[in-house]
Amino acid sequence: MKAIAVVPGKPDSVHLADLAKPAVDDVPGGRGVLVKILRVGVDGTDKEINAAEYGAAPPGDAFLVIGHEGFGQIEAVGPNVSEVKPGDYVVATVRRPGSSLYDLIGTNDMTTDDTYFERGINLRHGFLTEYYVDDAEFIVKVPQGLREVGVLLEPLTVVEKGIAQAYEIQRRLRVWRPRRAAVMGAGTIGILATLVLRLRGLDVTTFGLTRKPYLNSDLIEALGARYESTADLPILDGGPFDLIFEATGYSPVVFDSMQALAKNGVLVLSSVTGGDRKVEVPADKINLEFVLGNKVMVGTVNANREYFELGVRDMAQAESAYPGWLGRLLTHPVKGLENYRELLDTLTTARGAIKVFCEVAELGGGEFSGCRSDDSGERIVARRDRGPDGRRVIPPISIIVPALNEADNLHQLLPDLARRWPRGEVVVVDGGSLDGTARILGRFPGVRRLSTAPGRARQMNAGARASRGEALLFLHADTRLPDGALEAVAGALADPRVVGGHFDVRFGSARDIMRLVAWFMNTRSRLSGIATGDQAMFVRRRVFDATGGFPEIPLMEDVEFSRRLKRRGRIACLRLRVTASARKWEREGPIRTIILMWALRFLYFCGASPARLHRWYYGHDPAS
Repeated sequence: MKAIAVVPGKPDSVHLADLAKPAVDDVPGGRGVLVKILRVGVDGTDKEINAAEYGAAPPGDAFLVIGHEGFGQIEAVGPNVSEVKPGDYVVATVRRPGSSLYDLIGTNDMTTDDTYFERGINLRHGFLTEYYVDDAEFIVKVPQGLREVGVLLEPLTVVEKGIAQAYEIQRRLRVWRPRRAAVMGAGTIGILATLVLRLRGLDVTTFGLTRKPYLNSDLIEALGARYESTADLPILDGGPFDLIFEATGYSPVVFDSMQALAKNGVLVLSSVTGGDRKVEVPADKINLEFVLGNKVMVGTVNANREYFELGVRDMAQAESAYPGWLGRLLTHPVKGLENYRELLDTLTTARGAIKVFCEVAELGGGEFSGCRSDDSGERIVARRDRGPDGRRVIPPISIIVPALNEADNLHQLLPDLARRWPRGEVVVVDGGSLDGTARILGRFPGVRRLSTAPGRARQMNAGARASRGEALLFLHADTRLPDGALEAVAGALADPRVVGGHFDVRFGSARDIMRLVAWFMNTRSRLSGIATGDQAMFVRRRVFDATGGFPEIPLMEDVEFSRRLKRRGRIACLRLRVTASARKWEREGPIRTIILMWALRFLYFCGASPARLHRWYYGHDPAS
């Protein structure tokens, strides 16, 4: 079987290795559990091991299989395993016992041994492979309802341990009721720490370098926490805080955090910092305040089974309190172990990455394909999206409408959407209209209105950031949805392999040539998986975030987004037809418009700049 491995001590030695498939009998005492790997998250540890900064191969092997954030499904168990069964979704803990007293009592993460054993890190193979076998003692069951986000459990356990130990330490006070917390760092660990602290009921401020808005700040504020850039508000000006969780990877922040800690407060450190950085600090002041204020500083690294089980409980609570939130952290999937180079390159260079992970196997089985056609989506809705009362359950879908001087079309569109989607979220993003758009929008208080600089991609991205839906549907102001459209979208997205899709199109014209144009557009998009904005494109929010949204280019943003979306998974081509305006076709002439569209697309694929194509199409430079 395939595995992603490195040669310890040799920089940039990542490669695809071949291993024998393990068996449950490999574990003595009938306690073996054979797990098929589905997803594996990667982080800075994997990058540093590939850089030969640390890590050792298991005895007898010349390589180390990396990956310590594994999520899989049980295929077989030994005769003496009763805790789990085939078909269960599971995550394995990372550290294995050594010889210290702490190892003997099951707290391997607190070992005092100089040599430690960690899967995917040191002396034990990791999870970036197709199967692994382990003792049931180290296998933690994940409910089926968390399978989409189960790969986040291992990084969450670092947070769980740090916060749990802060409370454990403060039992010395008999009573400790922290109210204000700060999280230093808005990366994966910082975001998860914000989640756990909010679930505990604390008032949380999370500090990061980047000014909002961006995905990380949106996620933090969706929890009811505050996000602050340290460029605008240093932590010293925001405190004092009863509990501070540090997750920056930048050691000088620790000393600022120490000074922002309230009396009887706890500072939890989670960063593993190498190097030899030096900084000047007010040592006497920090020491005095720690002593007189009964303050504590503690580190957290690795986790034992207790914290994995605590993480499962918090993930379940998070899915209930903030539906779909955890899934938005899964920003950058990479399909297949054979794409190991892409996996590490994405980890190192991807903009906006929160969690990069390898999709080793499909959660729902089957293979990805270019485009998936459905007659309406009804069949899938009936199978997967019915509630216990038999009624359809439609996930939160936000409809985003970019507009520029579209008052007449909005006057027709918005009542239609209100009828079809009375409780749904509709966001209209105005690019600076000079007609009666503001007056029309004022008649619909349930519609959210945003204003941005003009540019369809810019407007759609702004609408996506401001919206709350688990799925996003981008609708032009001159396009009308058919009956059953939102049910069809829900049905398509009930298949976890589908990342997004589009509708077939027809034009609001009785001319035969426009019916022919629509037929060619629908056939082309079904064969290629490439859609245009007229076809009401839809996408899962987490996938939209992972792709970076629409590229903010003056033309071809829809084509380029479709190309990126295809790389993420299956595209649903719905046969339900939206009705698009034929105004540009009739104004310019259908034949001339067809030739122009194909010419522009050909030139774009040949490398012509979108700005130049915009000039050819519209006759003027794009708005700045």
